[in-house]
Amino acid sequence: MAQKADQAETKGAAPFIAAFPEVSALATKRMEEISQLQAQLFQGMPDINKRWMDRMQSEAALAAQFTAKLAAAHSVPDAASAWEEWITRRMEMATEDAKLLLADSQKISEAATAFLSSGFKAGANGGGPQSK
Repeated sequence: MAQKADQAETKGAAPFIAAFPEVSALATKRMEEISQLQAQLFQGMPDINKRWMDRMQSEAALAAQFTAKLAAAHSVPDAASAWEEWITRRMEMATEDAKLLLADSQKISEAATAFLSSGFKAGANGGGPQSK
């Protein structure tokens, strides 16, 4: 029974595509545009990944430095000084991380916006939903 339904769906799809070649052409064009968007987004990923890996390594180095300073502290003021230095540097790094995240997000948003805006323009000219 399920095979008959699958066959009916397959048989029904081919005449639809044959009857509306512009729909098929538009779908093909959209898939190519999506593929280009993915390529554009993934092109920048290695740089983003390297930058974040470098950030993680610098955080690990900061933690190691803090641990060494705290272990070498012989008094409460020495320990407090180590904590203060670590917190100050950690806050600076958090601020830098936020700026990097915002910049990376902006690049991705710009690529997606460019894709969507070109898609809607094509839809308006190509008889899509925008042309009504």
